[in-house]
Amino acid sequence: DRPDMFSVEGIARGMKGFLGIEKGIKKYDIADSDVILKREKADVRPYIACAIIENVELTDYLIKSLMKIQEKLHDSIGRNRKKVAIGVHDFDKIKPPLVYRDVDEETFAPLGETRTMSVKEILSEHPKGKDFAHLLKDKYPMIYDKEGVISFPPVINSERTKLIENTKNLFIDVTGTDERAVNIALNILVCNIAERSGKISTIKVSGKKTPELEPKEISIDIESIDKILGLGLNEKQITEILERMRYVVMKLKGGRLEVVIPPYRYDILHEIDIIEDIAIGYGYNNIEPILPK
Repeated sequence: DRPDMFSVEGIARGMKGFLGIEKGIKKYDIADSDVILKREKADVRPYIACAIIENVELTDYLIKSLMKIQEKLHDSIGRNRKKVAIGVHDFDKIKPPLVYRDVDEETFAPLGETRTMSVKEILSEHPKGKDFAHLLKDKYPMIYDKEGVISFPPVINSERTKLIENTKNLFIDVTGTDERAVNIALNILVCNIAERSGKISTIKVSGKKTPELEPKEISIDIESIDKILGLGLNEKQITEILERMRYVVMKLKGGRLEVVIPPYRYDILHEIDIIEDIAIGYGYNNIEPILPK
């Protein structure tokens, strides 16, 4: 239930907090780019969010980790790409502005191919096309730059924008059928890459900045925490635990706390999820069993 920990970078961030090396929400270097993506008629996969990560040190470790988390997010949040699909490109090979729209037909050279192929050829002949042809019918989503196709979600990227050894700047596109899942998949990916290196830059997608990395907040009652856990923790103890679990905590009146949630935490939906993290931070093995009356 922790997709942000599907890669070594996410585990490292969590462990640094748990061990007290770093506390609270990690601050990422974020800037606004002047890149614009226009979303036109796109009914097949109506939601899209994008980001740029500049000055990335593309080591073998990062490439392997990037490929692994991309596929794990596809399999989990993405429901095998049906709900969410991710594309990662060499940004220096892209010529903005960008357009996202459905088309009836198109031809381009897909990743791993030097020849130009039609959409129907890709879906019937290319390994990735055959794997995901069932997700598409008559209309095909495409992302374009000035020079043509850069991505055919949820199937494959263009060969033209593939990552190479000296790639320094990444362009990431996430498309899908669920807006929240699309945004959180992008947040997880950019935050995890930025754990190693790079600066995150936002893109304007039809007037809206993505990624949305503003933390959300949940108000929680200290009494509710004790009612569930029965540990008698005071405000100071709860705050210390939550900071190790990578939250920011602010005191409110009347025995309540405002808990600020990191932008990559897909699993926090309710105050009970915060209470679960308090139990994890406290240590399950430290909880003394009490026989119910």
